[in-house]
Amino acid sequence: MLKSTQGSTPVAQESWTEKPASDSGFMVEFTPSTNMSVKSFSMVLNSSTKDTNYSYGIYVKTASGSDFVGVPVANSVGQTTTGITVTAGSVLSSYTKYTHKKTYTTLPVLTAGVTYFFSIGERYASAKFLNGTSVCRACPDWSLGNNPTAVCPANSNKVFLSVES
Repeated sequence: MLKSTQGSTPVAQESWTEKPASDSGFMVEFTPSTNMSVKSFSMVLNSSTKDTNYSYGIYVKTASGSDFVGVPVANSVGQTTTGITVTAGSVLSSYTKYTHKKTYTTLPVLTAGVTYFFSIGERYASAKFLNGTSVCRACPDWSLGNNPTAVCPANSNKVFLSVES
């Protein structure tokens, strides 16, 4: 079986990008160059916490005025820790780098050239994310329940994202 990883790599000078507690989460942009099924994706945070507000998801990015809206990709969104692994790594600026990885049993399908938002981690909690080359947007409020969309204002932060197909 052929395995490939797409996404960003950390930039040469690693640092942290902070997500305030008042924001639901970060959405990190990713545009695949070929059609793909997502086996897993991961981001690096300074926290190992997997609490009741833990969530993950892949959303299609669509424009809504000056904001961007994320619409869930089938089989990709959840508010659970099922399929989540958190692995401790090295220390950067006194914070341990914890890789949060979501592995899917039913693989979400992405289309080449379409931009998606990826999200993982604790909602409504302050956190630091390892920087990278993928654009991220701090989403002040989004829901996984009755209104499963995310409205994310323009933002120029960069966050590390790895996507495995």
